[in-house]
Amino acid sequence: MLGLSKQVQQALAFLLLVLVFGGGILYGRWQQAPAQDNTFLLERNDPENLKETASGISDLKVHVAGAVKKPGVYTFKPKDRVEDVLALAEPLMEADLDNLNLAGYLKDEQRIFVPYRLIIEGADGPITAAQGGGNGKINLNTATKDELTKLPGIGPTLAQRVVDYREKNGFFSSVDELKQVSGIGDKKFAEIEDLVTN
Repeated sequence: MLGLSKQVQQALAFLLLVLVFGGGILYGRWQQAPAQDNTFLLERNDPENLKETASGISDLKVHVAGAVKKPGVYTFKPKDRVEDVLALAEPLMEADLDNLNLAGYLKDEQRIFVPYRLIIEGADGPITAAQGGGNGKINLNTATKDELTKLPGIGPTLAQRVVDYREKNGFFSSVDELKQVSGIGDKKFAEIEDLVTN
């Protein structure tokens, strides 16, 4: 081979083999790098991921009861308000909407009770849903401190906290919101849940 000795030929052949092998490894790595990046981009831009990001919070289920033509469970989008619920449930003529925060945002699993304006004629005059809450229930949005103390486990201090919460945050949009008042946990709430309305 071109007058080269056998040893030189073997050395050149070995060097050529090393160069080819090394070049193949470098080329393979160069090809893999873009492929890995592309894989990452596909995962990040996966249609399911984009759909999940775009949808954000899932739909809200809200239970509507009381003085409405169409009580039941309705599905709403995040940022919908109490007034949107009433537009579908259709309040009755005797519904007392003044005791609802129509501008309040909805929450998942929320129960909205629309009180009646007039219930019965009592010894001291008409008893409205705002006073009696309907069916003898105490209305969280209008009850005085003294009226709240008639509830089991609610003393003067806790009753004042309920009044203070109402004055600071506006009317209770649901009975469940009562648990936001300091001192009313799940156990105490369970004792009075069926005795109050909003």
